[in-house]
Amino acid sequence: MKEQDHKNWFVSTSELENQQIVTRGRRNLTQVMDSGKYSERIEIEWDYKPISPDGMPTKEQDLFMNEVAFKLADALEAEAVGYLTATYTGRSKFFMVFYTNDVQRFAEILHQVLNAYEQLPIQIGRIEDPTWEDYRAMLASNGMTE
Repeated sequence: MKEQDHKNWFVSTSELENQQIVTRGRRNLTQVMDSGKYSERIEIEWDYKPISPDGMPTKEQDLFMNEVAFKLADALEAEAVGYLTATYTGRSKFFMVFYTNDVQRFAEILHQVLNAYEQLPIQIGRIEDPTWEDYRAMLASNGMTE
């Protein structure tokens, strides 16, 4: 991601069952969304062990999980294969949400990026979302529109 892209993100907090959830959402993806090319949503769930009952990661855990997320995002965007749209942290889980135009190539890039690390506790899911319902819902729940 380009250096100025950090301005296109917002951070919000919410609660679920008395535990904090931190949402980092990306704005200004209208052109990508409207292209109709990125119809597959991929979610990567990363389980972590919190050190306190609030379910949040340590600073080191948070930095590491975000490092991996943004390295993957950079690699995907370099080839216009996918875009990171949100991360959710809390309740002992870190979620990364991507939209892609090529699931096979996404998997190849994911494998290449993750090879730099020891095995990570992640699970990956995919769903068709050609209208970006998940992304639009995330923006709406934070009082934003594209």
